[in-house]
Amino acid sequence: MLERKLLKLDLENHFFDQLFTLYSQGIVLADRNWQVIDVNPAFQKLTGYQKNDVMNKSIHEFYLQKPAEHPSEIKKDLEDHWENDILLRQKDGKLKRFRMEVIRLHMQS
Repeated sequence: MLERKLLKLDLENHFFDQLFTLYSQGIVLADRNWQVIDVNPAFQKLTGYQKNDVMNKSIHEFYLQKPAEHPSEIKKDLEDHWENDILLRQKDGKLKRFRMEVIRLHMQS
């Protein structure tokens, strides 16, 4: 039984790793305090930031928008999903408009 659960977990992790790596849209994984945990290759290509440029930094350092539209201002009842156009300062200093979607994932223990 334990072996089957471990195999299932391994397959799920492998699927997530492939999706994260191959997805053509930029993905930023952040913790509940908006500190960057990981970014996928598409994010790196779109923004010019390398993974080590953004790791453990607040996503607020990169996204520029009005405070009322800021992800940290998501209303309590909308915490599981938020979507808006945002400005992002790319590594070269240029501003670029992106569609940002925040989806809260609930981790099972």
